[in-house]
Amino acid sequence: LAIWLALKLDLTPSLFFGGFLIFALMYWSVFLTQVPYYPSSDSACDVVAELIDHEKSSEIIEIGSGLGGFSMRLAKLRPKSRYLGIEIAPLPFLISLIRSKYQRSAVRFRLGNYEKVDLAHFNLVFAYLSPAAMPKLYEQCKAQMKAGSILVSHEFIVPGVEPSAILKSDRHSKITYTYQMV
Repeated sequence: LAIWLALKLDLTPSLFFGGFLIFALMYWSVFLTQVPYYPSSDSACDVVAELIDHEKSSEIIEIGSGLGGFSMRLAKLRPKSRYLGIEIAPLPFLISLIRSKYQRSAVRFRLGNYEKVDLAHFNLVFAYLSPAAMPKLYEQCKAQMKAGSILVSHEFIVPGVEPSAILKSDRHSKITYTYQMV
């Protein structure tokens, strides 16, 4: 049906190429990371905000920051902390960068792969990735983060590792798992 419609409308091939480019910029990393775009909900942000001390500054990173909404909302809820969002896909990164400038957010966004980031100075790592990514991320956190730091995984457990806490939001049935580094 789509091919017939495209032929009937006599659409230029450059329109299809443009569509391909947009999708490639948005999802090109999925085959590498096995992590599709999962936007985090406000309720997940509220649960994570409760883990952050109101009074002191923490260093927080969101891995796979997508369009930046989670980090920017968290920065409003806990303004004393410093935030970094890292995203591997170019288009979501660009959108989050523009959104943060437009909203005058204190969150910094970086294009890149979290596997190349040293997590040693972060107090909290938030990830809403996929089950495939969690074991490797946990090992990276365990190797690099200080004792007492927390890995927070929204919806996905680390196989074979007992979470420090299991948190549920009031608004949704989704679960957030925390893993405290020792």
